[in-house]
Amino acid sequence: MVPNFPGGYPPGGQWTHHGGGGRRRKPKRKSLWRLLWEEMKTGLIWLFVFFLIFIAIEAVPYLLKFEPGDTMAYSNENIFGKIEVFKDAMRHKRGISEIKFSHDGKTVTLTDEKGTLTDISGEGYGEGDEDEFQRDVDEVLRLLREWGLD
Repeated sequence: MVPNFPGGYPPGGQWTHHGGGGRRRKPKRKSLWRLLWEEMKTGLIWLFVFFLIFIAIEAVPYLLKFEPGDTMAYSNENIFGKIEVFKDAMRHKRGISEIKFSHDGKTVTLTDEKGTLTDISGEGYGEGDEDEFQRDVDEVLRLLREWGLD
């Protein structure tokens, strides 16, 4: 195609307008119903995601094959209580159990692993309370022997 004017091509190239000669159209405005539908779709997607997360949290004891008592305790707790029950259930699954004795804000915890006492720990005892802690541990062990759990 040859230009229709003398002197050759104009400065800037053969065709200086790149629009192709067509008319520019304004984008069509979306209707209120279409906007609401798009928002509702987004909300439904989020609702579905939260539902899947809830189902996954509730299915944990069945997927990990917890003991029936731990499964029942897990399903009876609220979302934050499930964390502690999950920790206990995992300990039970590994053969580890804990017995806690508390009084006056002090706690003695005995950890048993497959029938063997592996750890004795205390909470709430200060620096100079070693004698009191030892007396409490002796009392706990006496109670366990009395109950037949030693």
